[in-house]
Order: sequence, then structure tokens, then C-alpha cells
Amino acid sequence: MVIPAHRIALSGCSGGGKPTLLAELARRGWATVAEPGRRIVRAAQAGGAGATPWGDMPGFIARVLDLARADYEQAGDGLVVFDRSLLDALVWHRRTATPLAPAHERLAETHRYAPTVWLTPPWRAQFEQDAERRHGWAEAVAEFEALEHHLPQMGYAVRRIPQLPLKDRADWFEAALSQEGVAA
Repeated sequence: MVIPAHRIALSGCSGGGKPTLLAELARRGWATVAEPGRRIVRAAQAGGAGATPWGDMPGFIARVLDLARADYEQAGDGLVVFDRSLLDALVWHRRTATPLAPAHERLAETHRYAPTVWLTPPWRAQFEQDAERRHGWAEAVAEFEALEHHLPQMGYAVRRIPQLPLKDRADWFEAALSQEGVAA
């Protein structure tokens, strides 16, 4: 199996600052992909129908997996940083014991990311509930703990991104990726 070092998974706690970091990386010239779950929730809210985590968990996870798979497959051969990924939905599936469709069962094996998954840890000062994120702080922490627990079982190392001001956080992330032989 080939593990593509050019597909970087950025994951972690809701409210941990992933989209903000991703936007800064994009500003610096990195190719990025926005979080599938938020895109699906926005579409469901705009159209008044569709799967949401609070309305149809199995349907939501299936849609996230389908969109994340499409994102992965459309990323091409260049270096890309993904805000969440197939891995997040697969961990969510494990954590919530939500049934997984047969079409999704082998995604963790067939769609691999770089060996390290970068995690934004719980950051109380950053966490906010909104129309797309209805769960509370305790759920966000549980989400993070599940990622730290399940990702190594899926064959990934996990590395926490420190809670720093945005510029410093992006500088740290770029330096850490460079140490692993990854550069934009």
C-alpha cells in the first residue's frame, strides 16, 4: 500500500481553530480543503433538507464519507491539507457505533493520508456553538479524546498543534511539517 505524504489530515476538537489555521495556510500558498461536515450542514440548512448530525446521524456520516472521499480523490498529486477527513467520520462512526454502509467499510485502508494526523486540542477560549455546531464543550472534548484513541488504532501517529497566536501556530505547523519532510 502506498501512503501519500502529500495528503495531510488536520483534525481535532471542534472549536480548536482548524478553519482559521487552514485559512492562514491557504493565504501562505498551501492547497487546502474545507471540512466536509460543515459544508453538508450548510447545504442542509440552506435547502431545508438533508442529513445533519442532530437529525440523521447515519445519513450525515454517510454523506461526510462520500464528500471526504470525493475531496481525497479530486485532490490530485500535489500537497493538500484537509480540514478533517475521512478519518474523522470513521472515528465518529466508531465512537457513536453508527452503522457503516458497505461502500464505506474499507475507506480507512484504500484512502490513506500522511502517517501523522495533526490535532488541534480542546481550546476553551476558541470554542463557540453556532447554527452548524450545536454540541457543547463536553462533546467537543469527547470528540478529541476519541480521535486520540482511535487514530493510532487506524495506523496513524497523532501530533498536537500548540495553542498559539495564529501566525505563530502556522509557523509552528509549517516547521513541524518540514521536519517530517513535507513542504508547500
